Amino acid sequence: EFPWPYLQSLGLKVPTAGGPFLRIFGSQLIKYGINQSLKRGHTTFYFHPIDICNEKIPMKFDLRRPMLWIVKGNIVKVRITKLLETFAPVATNFRTLIDEPFSKR
Repeated sequence: EFPWPYLQSLGLKVPTAGGPFLRIFGSQLIKYGINQSLKRGHTTFYFHPIDICNEKIPMKFDLRRPMLWIVKGNIVKVRITKLLETFAPVATNFRTLIDEPFSKR
């Protein structure tokens, strides 16, 4: 199990794990959440290819949440780049989920 990062403030836990949160909250809030989570131990961050896609999302597939897809593409690429510039120079153990050994059940 990989712990998701969250920002704890005023008794609330705000998820700061990846793509959707990066689109909604921006890189600064995500950065705070990752920093707090790293102080608690290991954490993870993810994004999906659709987060950095510049293609128009057909609303017929997501009529309930069209506002969620207003921010994506190059805007999110810039936000991801800011996070990598912040965390990659000091990180000693970046891994993908595929790199992690999973225990057999």
